[in-house]
Amino acid sequence: MSTINTERAPKGIEWTVKYDAVCSLYTHPRQLAASALLAGFQPEPTETSRILELGCAIGGNLTPIAASLPQSTCLGIDPFTEQIQLARLRSRDAGINNVTYLPLGVSDIDQIEGEFDYIIAHGLFSWISDQHREDTLKLCRDKLSPRGIAYISYNTYPGWHQRDLVRHLLRWQKKHYERRADQRGVTPQDTEMIKEARLALKFFAQYTQSITNKGNQELISTIENDLRKFPDWYLVHEYLLEHNHPYYFEDFIEEINHHQLTYLSDASSNAQLASRLLSPQMLREIDFMCDDAVGREQGLDFLLNRSMRRAIITKTENISRADMSPPIYLWGEERVGESRDLDAEIFVTTHLTLVTELKDLSGPATYHSQHDNKTSFTVNSVIENALMILLSTVWPKVISIKELRAQIQALLSEFNHLGTGAFPQLFSVALSTLISKGMIYHPTWGYRGHLTERANETEDSIPPQKLVPWLKGAEAEMMSMVTNAHHYPVSIDSEELAVMKETLSGTTKREQETQMSSSDPLFVKTYTRAKALGLLD
Repeated sequence: MSTINTERAPKGIEWTVKYDAVCSLYTHPRQLAASALLAGFQPEPTETSRILELGCAIGGNLTPIAASLPQSTCLGIDPFTEQIQLARLRSRDAGINNVTYLPLGVSDIDQIEGEFDYIIAHGLFSWISDQHREDTLKLCRDKLSPRGIAYISYNTYPGWHQRDLVRHLLRWQKKHYERRADQRGVTPQDTEMIKEARLALKFFAQYTQSITNKGNQELISTIENDLRKFPDWYLVHEYLLEHNHPYYFEDFIEEINHHQLTYLSDASSNAQLASRLLSPQMLREIDFMCDDAVGREQGLDFLLNRSMRRAIITKTENISRADMSPPIYLWGEERVGESRDLDAEIFVTTHLTLVTELKDLSGPATYHSQHDNKTSFTVNSVIENALMILLSTVWPKVISIKELRAQIQALLSEFNHLGTGAFPQLFSVALSTLISKGMIYHPTWGYRGHLTERANETEDSIPPQKLVPWLKGAEAEMMSMVTNAHHYPVSIDSEELAVMKETLSGTTKREQETQMSSSDPLFVKTYTRAKALGLLD
């Protein structure tokens, strides 16, 4: 585990462990733009945009964005020089030249030149001091372009009330560990502190099961099991540091309004489409309890016990509507006062493929992830099966909502599954359901599946070794995860890494196809999976 020098760290930022996070699907400007469009807002085109990421760490999120938008201009800032140096190294070795990394914090606004169309603050806002949160919102206000949008993720109540119990437990254990180290006259070590925290959590998860009071049993056990899957930096980030400030949605809205910023939408499909998946009666009951759209969103957070939100915000003067919650978009619905066809501009795809024999669309069908062949979902609906089957044949490219709807309608008509006049509504509900469950990728704006936006490059002329982002020249320790064309992290094992780096890099498509007939089985397997994942153009 790598540590970083905190001697020059800004006051109010407590961080000693290298933040080695992979990309976050919802932060890509194409996805942010799609959510903004569905909320009735017109963002700037992503292809030539200026993009700023706050707290960029070692570039695991921003460098893949820069690679996928080669005509954009990207800037990442982070107060820790060690992380910036590694971010520069990784982007250089990946051959990405439209991203710059600077050792700055959110308070260094005077040193950041120009305005930005997209500002990303992922894993930052809840985890810094009050002053730095103020500075973050001031930066968004001052540095957003006239039609710019910012993404801010933050921990949310009520869901974090439960996790606060575990956080207080581990903070208590950390205090006593540091006290014991001080008594021994030694400097507390991050590795030892994290080891002690995991042992404490394991102890409480195990022995609360034997106590008759069930209040904490399931909670601590569930979180302990969850944290086994996460690396050390995540445990430190969420549970051991001084700053972790969850917000109620209403309080977050009040705070951004104070800085002349307005909420547009949530970047997460689960939050954005949640109200479409609840019954009208449930929504009416929530509306009876509150008097505005912000109150409804807060009610949904209570109902769904949300623990995180991914807010998309903009300057207040950009919005004419009175409330702070976007209208719910119905796929295929004609919007009053709008002439544009958003369904032709919004694209989707799925990373799942059918693995069971399906003789009838109405039968239960199982779909496995093409990322790892472990994640699986079962579908029992005719229209949902039709959507999944069609989209899986499109993968790794995408299809517009308009074309998808037409093809699904034709498919259901052919098999006499169309029904009588309810297709538009059924299609809309099925698509929203699959997106909110994560079975279909979050909608993206204007992206047809190429890793380049240059008009003079055809599909055949795109270099086949364009793996995003770390396979070209990166050190092995940096390559445990790669990012596919849809800004989704994909796990690659050590054997596959070696084959991809040594064999795929620098070869042409024609050479690869020729090699497949005579290469060893591992190469064939690796090449096939890389192509399916969208790692190759």
